[in-house]
Amino acid sequence: MNVFYSIEEARGKSDRTVCAVGNFDGVHLGHTGIFKKMKEESDKRGAETLIITFKRHPRSSLYPSESIKMLTLEDEKINAILSCGIDNVIIMDFSKETSQMSPGYFINNILIPSFNVVAIIAGYDHALGKNREGNIDHIKNITHGKLDVIEVQPYSIEGHPVSSSKIRSFITDGEMESASKFLGRFYSMSGKIIKGFGRGRQIGFPTANICVDENKIIPLDGVYAVYAGYNGKTYKGVLNIGSNPTFENQNRTIELHLLKFSKDIYDEVISVNFVSRIRGEIKFSSVDALITQINDDIIKAGELLSEDN
Repeated sequence: MNVFYSIEEARGKSDRTVCAVGNFDGVHLGHTGIFKKMKEESDKRGAETLIITFKRHPRSSLYPSESIKMLTLEDEKINAILSCGIDNVIIMDFSKETSQMSPGYFINNILIPSFNVVAIIAGYDHALGKNREGNIDHIKNITHGKLDVIEVQPYSIEGHPVSSSKIRSFITDGEMESASKFLGRFYSMSGKIIKGFGRGRQIGFPTANICVDENKIIPLDGVYAVYAGYNGKTYKGVLNIGSNPTFENQNRTIELHLLKFSKDIYDEVISVNFVSRIRGEIKFSSVDALITQINDDIIKAGELLSEDN
């Protein structure tokens, strides 16, 4: 399994490839269906699989003021794609120059000569090249039989096609069960533990304040039941996203309370898998009322989190 960071770096490294090009944010069930088809077709042809994807959402690269938060950051995306058994991944910047390439130029002058592409696998809504002109029919017309163009039908759940935009909507609405269903796994994020105000420890519930990449999509404010990964082990936890209105904080924070855990982990990196949103953020009338609610949240989290994880 190989990872490259430019077309130039990867050029000529494979004799024959079956290729897919796309953003693949989230690496969700729709994407894994494409990857499965790629592996089937590459096995038939004695070829390697090749994914070409981008570090950021193309729209964010072209229009920074319209920045789209990501389901998977660069390393997360690479690891998720490789875990699906893909042989080669090119993850590159989406530049203005890239956006102006016609589908014909990209395929006939770059893909075919650089990687000997024998088949392109594309989702039902695939659109490649300048002005998104390169849909399935267009690609077939411009390649003149030089390669096979194979369309993968949408993966639907309860009548809804799985898409990255739909999953982003679930997450911003706090609908983590639906996000997990469409992703095929828990939505996750990770970050370094930084010092906070220490209020959790003062009231008997020490928390780890997580600093998350600004490009990562953060769920709706509220309290969540989560699994946390630290130092190769998995722990149950309760996580709060918001401004802690009881203490009238100004900044949005992400605070994790690990159950049955007492170690100081400042400056360490921790990952979080979101299972379910327990409740929204509340401004309590007193600290005692907050403590009572936190105890209830811990009980609820224990009910939601199985003993198997």
